[in-house]
Amino acid sequence: MNFRIGKIPVRVGGSFLLTTLLLGGLGSQGVPEALVWLVVVFLSVLLHELGHAIAVSLFGLTPQIELHGMGGTTSWAQPPEHPGMRPWQRIFVSVAGPFVGILVGAVSLVVYARSGHSANPLLHHAIMDVIWVNLGWGLINLLPTLPLDGGNVMATVLGVLFKNNGARPARIVSIVVSIAIVALAARYRQIWIAVLFAMFAYSNFQAYRRVGDAQNEVALYEQLSRGFGALERQDGRTAIACAEPVYQQARTRELRFEALRLLSYARVLEGHWGPLMAMLEASGRELGPGELERLENAARECGRPEEADRISLLRQGFVPPPGIDPG
Repeated sequence: MNFRIGKIPVRVGGSFLLTTLLLGGLGSQGVPEALVWLVVVFLSVLLHELGHAIAVSLFGLTPQIELHGMGGTTSWAQPPEHPGMRPWQRIFVSVAGPFVGILVGAVSLVVYARSGHSANPLLHHAIMDVIWVNLGWGLINLLPTLPLDGGNVMATVLGVLFKNNGARPARIVSIVVSIAIVALAARYRQIWIAVLFAMFAYSNFQAYRRVGDAQNEVALYEQLSRGFGALERQDGRTAIACAEPVYQQARTRELRFEALRLLSYARVLEGHWGPLMAMLEASGRELGPGELERLENAARECGRPEEADRISLLRQGFVPPPGIDPG
């Protein structure tokens, strides 16, 4: 289902409706109560996302809203000419959604407290749903764990404190908070909340590992850069020292290629032909025919015709078995 609220496009996925009905205990309550719950959740989540969307619009960006099985998401495209949002603006956008929900829930709670129980059971049910979905979920959403809004605020603050290196601390905080909520929810038999935050803990752990891999890859590329600088200075020993650990640790094809290339030329420079040939015959195909041809020419220029012939055979797709002389 697609529609617009002013200039803001809204898309409602089927998973949103199904998940909402399941959360509302469809089957354990009557159809009227389930429909009331569906309407309350739909309007409440939509208001929450509109809070985000309107805040985004204030900073010159065009938002769009999607309601899905995990709730709602407000996204926006940033044109090239836009300078991007500052940290305080991102925090404002993050808290705008929960603020709307908490305000609606608090007003509903005050009205309910002053008017007392409604004589209409269905109306009473609807008011309690409004209070729980807006006030209860709004407060939960401010917890400092990603991907909740409170987690986004926490990540933004840590990004400022750690000078854009706050991704890993943010994931650590998210994992700790999520595990604590799982334990607390299990203690009070709030199974849905326990499952939800267990999912958050797992996803944050996976993200923590990806952040660590990315940071490690950046460090390895920096080490390769130093190695190539050493190679330009004809310092083969330093180039080998830089390339070898990267070659062993590289997880991506591109990084391993660069490390293998640097290590090959550094060994040519140092005259380490035995280790070079062993490495090429084990992994030389990763370099491709172009790099192998350059190494073959380098071997001939260095007066190493035997190694040049072996590299030529390797370049043609033949890898000699250990102990067999290709000549």
